[in-house]
Amino acid sequence: MRFTFAAFFALIHAGSAAISEMDYETKIGAHVTAKMVVLSCDNKGPSISFGGIVATETLDATLTFSNNVKCTKSRDEVVAATFELSTDDEFAFAKQPSSGGVGGNPHIWYIPGDSDKPLYLGRCVQGAAKDIEYGTLVEASGGFEVTAEGCDNSGGPQITLEGEFVVSSNVEGKFVFTNNKKDPATHSKTTDGNLEVSVTLLEEGEKIVFPKQGALGGVGGNPHIWLSFGDT
Repeated sequence: MRFTFAAFFALIHAGSAAISEMDYETKIGAHVTAKMVVLSCDNKGPSISFGGIVATETLDATLTFSNNVKCTKSRDEVVAATFELSTDDEFAFAKQPSSGGVGGNPHIWYIPGDSDKPLYLGRCVQGAAKDIEYGTLVEASGGFEVTAEGCDNSGGPQITLEGEFVVSSNVEGKFVFTNNKKDPATHSKTTDGNLEVSVTLLEEGEKIVFPKQGALGGVGGNPHIWLSFGDT
């Protein structure tokens, strides 16, 4: 999977436990390739019960520590981050077209954001799980919450960043169910399906430790922290 940000976007000050909330208006993801899995799709009885989708992968992330915003001195720490794209929306709708349904084994599509290009996931009965590739899967405007707990520069010559470090956002989208793959389909049903996008850089209990002193590869006692993904 490749998950690329357009630029560094997160900056928090590391003197103590830090929680930073910020607004953004940028491309969150330039390119994503991942397996998207439908969690459940049950066609027993007169209705279709749908249980949401999920895609989970691992990607490289870089935490850059700098002595100032110009990055006169900087240090990169590459971590294996866990990326998850998911929705736990559960809903049901009738099978019969006369009742607004699309039959007993619908094709399932997902349309992210304002895109006009639906992603085909598969069919209900067969189990929908497809490798999908999309150029602007998580392009949106909104807000990020960046949390870094326990960034400690006291008690010695080292900087320690530990605790959960999570980046999260939401992306609007739509699920489309159809009775065939024609364009347009004979029968179709559309419903909202907002996705939660989260990237966990450090799990609870994990830590990054490095020296304060520039001569030892450090950037001073109170570094700025920047975050990037992929090859930026």
